[in-house]
Amino acid sequence: MFDIERRLAFSYPSRELAVVGWCCFDDLTPVDELYATHAGSRVPCFTGVRRPDIARSLDAAALMQSGFLCRLPVSGSSKVTLVAPRAGVDCVIGEFAVAWQKAERFPEDQRDAYSMWLRRHEAALHWAAADVEARLGSLASTPVVSVLLPTYNTNLYHLHRCIESVATQRYPHWELCITDDGSTDSRVARYLKDRASADPRIRLSFAAECRGISAASNISLAGSVGEFVVLLDHDDELHPAALLEVARCLNDHPDSDLIYSDEDKIDQLGVRSGPAFKPEFDDDLLCGFDYIGHLVAIRTALAREVGGFRSDTDGAQDWDLLLRVTSASDRRRIQHIPKPLYHWRKHEESTAYSLDAKPYAVRAWDIVLRRHLASARFCSVREGLFRGSMRVARAVPPETRVSVVYRAGDGLHQRGALARSRVPRRTTFFEVAGADIRCADHSNGTCPSGVHSGGPCPPEAESDVMVVINGALESVNHHFIEELAAQAGRDDCGVVGGTVLRPDRTVLTAGLVSLHDGTALNPFDGMAVQDLGYMGLAKVVRSVASIGPQVFAFRTSRLRDLGAAGCVDEHSLGDLCAALIRHAHAGGLKVLHTPYAIATMHGSAESFAPPRGDAPPGSLMLNRNLEGFPTVASVLKRGIN
Repeated sequence: MFDIERRLAFSYPSRELAVVGWCCFDDLTPVDELYATHAGSRVPCFTGVRRPDIARSLDAAALMQSGFLCRLPVSGSSKVTLVAPRAGVDCVIGEFAVAWQKAERFPEDQRDAYSMWLRRHEAALHWAAADVEARLGSLASTPVVSVLLPTYNTNLYHLHRCIESVATQRYPHWELCITDDGSTDSRVARYLKDRASADPRIRLSFAAECRGISAASNISLAGSVGEFVVLLDHDDELHPAALLEVARCLNDHPDSDLIYSDEDKIDQLGVRSGPAFKPEFDDDLLCGFDYIGHLVAIRTALAREVGGFRSDTDGAQDWDLLLRVTSASDRRRIQHIPKPLYHWRKHEESTAYSLDAKPYAVRAWDIVLRRHLASARFCSVREGLFRGSMRVARAVPPETRVSVVYRAGDGLHQRGALARSRVPRRTTFFEVAGADIRCADHSNGTCPSGVHSGGPCPPEAESDVMVVINGALESVNHHFIEELAAQAGRDDCGVVGGTVLRPDRTVLTAGLVSLHDGTALNPFDGMAVQDLGYMGLAKVVRSVASIGPQVFAFRTSRLRDLGAAGCVDEHSLGDLCAALIRHAHAGGLKVLHTPYAIATMHGSAESFAPPRGDAPPGSLMLNRNLEGFPTVASVLKRGIN
């Protein structure tokens, strides 16, 4: 017995029809293994979909999960036979005809923002499929790419879709290194052997027992022959042009050690959603969470050199490897392909669906980051501001002298608000009135030696780090001064800003972005303080194109580098912030945003519209794909549906 209830047509990655329905044997026994056979092919179906309506209507409790779905390649019309093995014999459940022109609707024609972006922009990102064979000859190098695929009791429908996505790659020079980690489901081994026997590019290994995803991946890594390895999870899919884009990138950047791409998610049917259009490489962001994700291609020799995968990080093994690879490489040898080349499957057992699906992954994050920071001084590891993120908590070294400067005209409340923050031991507070700086910690207002009162800034300042408040404060969080000072004291930091809130707890600024036409955006303006922003970017320490001038911190020695532009003057603190940003960009220093320093401004703070300024380095510009959406700022606040 069966019924087909929905047919959905897909033109990507090829002409396919998704079929949704329910089935059972004639004696109302449930089917737990189902295949759709047509045109000489045998395609696994996904079974076990909850169908309480069928169980009720047939008065058969065993059919509570009698639903199924599958995707079939379709050319014109054809007949499909549903077959279910029973007692070693294939039983025909039924037959039905599929015709491309009778599909109910086309998922890519839906009106959601991402589907419309795909229709308008994706084709232009890649060589046309019909041109690939001819254009491959234009590549100076066509390296073999090894795809590493660990499997364990994988649902055959997912496994089939995964392997098909490699087998149908437009780039022919690949090998698929599959290691099954001791699956107890005999159907998995049988399916893998059938696929390997049909394609010599599939290299198959079987572990004697289940030892975990890292151990299985290491077997594939050891046996791979490609110049680069690409990591693939057993229920995900590659874009048809994924490996071709890796090869094209290697031709443009032959010394690359690591290549990563944008990605999106797919549901059980294969409808795409939730794209991650990622920033260029940012080591601070990578310490916050594995934003690199997939697709990842790593130079094979380097992956082996850093020790491959480590079993005690299972659940976060890719992040662990990426942190070691990026630490062993050079920033210039890390490339980002701004194209969605990887489709992350959303289902109940996937972290794409929920992090609760793999609780052991949460425990592994702490292990990974602590090990990564083992040699770093004045750093500790804590949970981040959203599930899936971590925090590198930096402390101010005890010998560091900190100056906190605020405008005298903003009132006595400034000093009281700042005092509620934890203050590093060697901290001095200053008021700036016009061009005069008065020490707020001395009753006579006399500045300590080395701090100038009026005129140009002295060659040697009293402090090592300066925290500037350029606005009337209502309150700050407990770690405000310490966090800004600790980040600003880093060798690689030019200037750092915190999250600035209005009195109603909405965001005024939390890091600025730059479009490719030079337009600066304040993307999180008006967002509720608890919201994460696109990809969680508002809640992690990261490099940004610019920061707002309300709150910022820097090494005091930067003032000497700025010369006359570095004077601390009540009316030009915003200009000082802009000068520090320009200096950081010119000198290869970071402009950082930290969400762990939060200042709430007093009174009615209007929206901050950043002026059009000097363009930052290209690596700090917004992912160009995000500019393909009509309302970029809205996307950065609320995400993409």
